[in-house]
Amino acid sequence: MTVRRSGGARVAPHASPPRRPQAIVNLQDGQAPRHRKWLVYGESDAGKTVLAGTAPNALFLTADIEGTESARALGSTADELPINDWDSFTQAVDWVVRGDARQKYEWVMVDTVDEVEELCWLGQLVSEDLKRASKYQPNKGDYPVVWRKVKEQLMALNRAPINVMLISHVMRIDKETEDGEDTVTLAMPLMGSTKRGDLSSYMVSQMGLVGYMRKVNEEGGASQRQLLTQGGPRWVAKDRSTRFGTGLANPTIPAMLAKLGTATATPSVTTRRRRVRG
Repeated sequence: MTVRRSGGARVAPHASPPRRPQAIVNLQDGQAPRHRKWLVYGESDAGKTVLAGTAPNALFLTADIEGTESARALGSTADELPINDWDSFTQAVDWVVRGDARQKYEWVMVDTVDEVEELCWLGQLVSEDLKRASKYQPNKGDYPVVWRKVKEQLMALNRAPINVMLISHVMRIDKETEDGEDTVTLAMPLMGSTKRGDLSSYMVSQMGLVGYMRKVNEEGGASQRQLLTQGGPRWVAKDRSTRFGTGLANPTIPAMLAKLGTATATPSVTTRRRRVRG
């Protein structure tokens, strides 16, 4: 068949136009994918794993030693896969992405992302890819390698057709205010550089929900868990669904999913102003 050039490309003279991709769905279509991609971070004992343990048909990828003890104590029926090294994590991710994990589980919880990153570091420091003074002293070139590996695995989970919750401890970095005249100490998920927060900011941008979990003291000495779902002057948070308002008191995943199933956005759940522990 004779061809002609069009803008430098060789095309058939009567080529039919491309067909509409079958994967296109309307955003309001009930059949559109609705897999949740959530990131919850906070201090130790804030209730992150307790929240994750309320998910139905869940699998914990547990890199945090004894990390799921709190969920177990409160009756969680989730399954757990211990993650003891970087290879076991990548194999677990591959099973979730390409294997039959999705036939049994609705949720996959990574507990915690910062411990998974630490396992990646342990594997990197014994590799011979780069010269270093000792296995305890990273080469400057190790940092982008580790962060790239962690990012690739987390994004592979995020793209899988399954609900995902990433659990992280908190880091605090100094950030300039919008006017550039001052700096504030900002709480963010603990991953990547603790000076710039690049990897943390990237993963925050990729999630549908980012919640900052904390415990607050009530009157009389009791405490409750509070999940902040709207960013504040000193913490990072967001809610793309707009269903959770500024935050949730003592949240559970079934209750959160019920809110997402309502026809219209619900008012924010507010709590009385209390003294924050610590």
